[in-house]
Amino acid sequence: MPSSRHLFLPGGALPPRPNDDGRALVVWLQGLGRGRRDIHAEFRSTEPEIPAPRPEPRTRRVERGRALYAAWCVPCHGEAGDGRGPAAALLSPPPRDLARGQFRFRSVPPGDAGEDADLFRVLTLGTGTGAAMPSFAFLDPEERWSLVLYVRDLAPATRGADLRFAAAPTAPTAPIAQAAQAAGGRLYAAWGCVACHGAAGEGKAFVDRREPIEGDPVVWASNLTHACSRRAGGSVAAFERALRLGVGAGMPSFAAVLEGEPDAARELLAWLEAGAAVSPAQPEGSDRP
Repeated sequence: MPSSRHLFLPGGALPPRPNDDGRALVVWLQGLGRGRRDIHAEFRSTEPEIPAPRPEPRTRRVERGRALYAAWCVPCHGEAGDGRGPAAALLSPPPRDLARGQFRFRSVPPGDAGEDADLFRVLTLGTGTGAAMPSFAFLDPEERWSLVLYVRDLAPATRGADLRFAAAPTAPTAPIAQAAQAAGGRLYAAWGCVACHGAAGEGKAFVDRREPIEGDPVVWASNLTHACSRRAGGSVAAFERALRLGVGAGMPSFAAVLEGEPDAARELLAWLEAGAAVSPAQPEGSDRP
């Protein structure tokens, strides 16, 4: 939180007296929360629209992406995309090294460079509460595609490649029964989710005593109870991608056990969003409250 002396009248009077900008900001802050709540959560709870990029010469798209990257991304990710921008030291977890071409939130197995739609989705949604990557949904879709292409060019493995676009499958949206919510609680306990994400999915941070994960010894297990804090997105489809493919080096894949539990993602989310109160998520013999 930086100093905001520019919002107060000069002179050092106590208590400080706000100027016109300061008063306007206070009025705006006092008006927050009076309309619809959790609008951003509603936005993150559904899969974002990913339109196909319009045909355009690659050089023109790259130049647009370069200008957008300089305006919005350099402070964190650095000019070379190595995660060493001027603001990087202020951020925890640190910005991603885009030059490596490896991304956490993807729809393909680990080791694959990922789909361009995955990068478009991250630009659209951001990475949620507790992370510094904001949503860039305010940019035109073609601008976001230009950023995707420029980010691809930062990594040697994908430099010079054209955009690859594949429409994402539609996820089921029908309501789920309370019995299925209880099944989600049992799965949460049986799969060991409690160990990282807490008894009710509230998330936590802990120090990895073995090897630092992605250069950071602190493991950040997301709060799964709210769409804004699920880093890969708040939809059922995003949750299933994370379960099936894992997330970075810290979250393993549950693909093997998902084969016998086709509705597991919906059941787990339903249990978490119900306040984790439909059934206890404690393994047998657990003495945790």
